[in-house]
Amino acid sequence: GIEKHLKLTAGAGWKNDLNPVYSFSSASEIFNRREKESGALFLFGVDGGIQSSKERGFSLDGSLNGELGMMSLENSTLNSLISGGYFFPADDNNLLRLSLSFHNSMINYSSPESLYIDSTLSLAHIYFSDYIYLLFFKISASWYKSTSELLSYLNGFFSSFESSGRIFAGEHFYFEGLSSFSISFFDDQVVEYHRHKDTYYGQLFIDGRFFSFSKGVVLGFDAGNLSIPLSFRYFYSRSFSNDIHRMLFWNDMDKNPLIHEKTRVDNTIEMNLRAIYYFTDHFGVNFSYLAHRNFSNVGEHYADYGDFNRVVHFVSTEVSYEF
Repeated sequence: GIEKHLKLTAGAGWKNDLNPVYSFSSASEIFNRREKESGALFLFGVDGGIQSSKERGFSLDGSLNGELGMMSLENSTLNSLISGGYFFPADDNNLLRLSLSFHNSMINYSSPESLYIDSTLSLAHIYFSDYIYLLFFKISASWYKSTSELLSYLNGFFSSFESSGRIFAGEHFYFEGLSSFSISFFDDQVVEYHRHKDTYYGQLFIDGRFFSFSKGVVLGFDAGNLSIPLSFRYFYSRSFSNDIHRMLFWNDMDKNPLIHEKTRVDNTIEMNLRAIYYFTDHFGVNFSYLAHRNFSNVGEHYADYGDFNRVVHFVSTEVSYEF
């Protein structure tokens, strides 16, 4: 037999910083940044798929979700994903799933522009024991291909390992630990520019290789139709070598070029509180609050090519219906 599922989601939210963040090492439009803009968003999503109802078999899933800026179509995003896989039990307590997925990210509904496409091959392992605890492991390898000049450097290999473990504490509470590690080998970025009415000429070389890891915890409460997960996560990212910012001053040709080198390091903390209530088996509402704070060493010096310190607050409410 075949099992089918379809979920429709719609909602609204508010974010204090709508400007997009493309990647760990993005220098896109670094000398033409817009002022920080806050505003409301319309949220929507469609998720669906089919799956074998046997103990082993195939699954095929697809999703389309986005954020529509209520004040400006430029502050909008759209993501599409299609994934297929095969799952099979290793024994009574272990389940394996091999999957291949394709993802595309787009921006700006007034003039839609694809940013990149990535394909991912992954192997996941789930271990469960008498509903007391669950363990999850996933290793994946991705290949990114840029489809926009904004992210012309986003070409190359990305690999990650994720793990989590959940312990059930009584009938309604659970505790979950999260961990991940990733490594990226993207193209280096090279940016040349003239600034301040050609007062000086600049060259920027940004390393496209970096690694990151994260740790997190989830405190969860489930009672009947109500579910409340609260998560805290920490992320650390570091490039492999120095970025180089070279500046030559036209009005003083005898002056040696200013050369500023720095290895980019980011520390990020995140808190996400959600409350989900199901009025029926098919209809539910989801409230979410996300707080995101990035501490970057790019932005500490006057010769840095940008300021990547960032604070984001995002509040949203969504309703969903599952068929």
